[in-house]
Amino acid sequence: MTLHKALQVIEESIRRPRSMDDTVLLAETDNSLRQAIAELDPETLAGTLDAIVSQIRQILYGTDPGQWSDVPPTSLSELLAGNLLVMDCSSAVAIGDLVFMSPLADNTAITATNNLTPEPILGIVTGKPTTVKCLVLVRGVIPTALARGKSFVGTDGKMSLTAPLTGYVQHFGISLGNGTLVLKPEIARVKRAT
Repeated sequence: MTLHKALQVIEESIRRPRSMDDTVLLAETDNSLRQAIAELDPETLAGTLDAIVSQIRQILYGTDPGQWSDVPPTSLSELLAGNLLVMDCSSAVAIGDLVFMSPLADNTAITATNNLTPEPILGIVTGKPTTVKCLVLVRGVIPTALARGKSFVGTDGKMSLTAPLTGYVQHFGISLGNGTLVLKPEIARVKRAT
């Protein structure tokens, strides 16, 4: 099987309509990929993997190879599942920051410094492939030092177990008390009277 044919098989597997049973789709996709990989000689397999990695790098870092990083994404499965967004950001945005989407620029994350912004918190920065690109986890599981309980966006723009008395109240997730937080930011928020 040629590299071109292998990529066609992979592309067909990815583009299949989702109307059928997910179990059947998963099995068919898995079988198609296994068959395509089994038919490749080692050299073509290496070329196929390089092509796939190249495509992933273009998604994460843009089309300029000079901007590509060898740092892998925090979680490729989260990226493919749509739980991890690649967003533009300033160099001041840091890993661990809660961010909201800029009201002025498309696909741009801004660090929350309080709970007063009209825009809801979108997620948490889990990686920075470049100084101006952020990987924002919008749903998933993250490590935390918070005790067990509901997590909110605090008045300082950080995660807190206490719902704020002023500004917007936004539920952010649930800390399981074992160093894990189930991240599920709610877009609907309540504004407290000031």
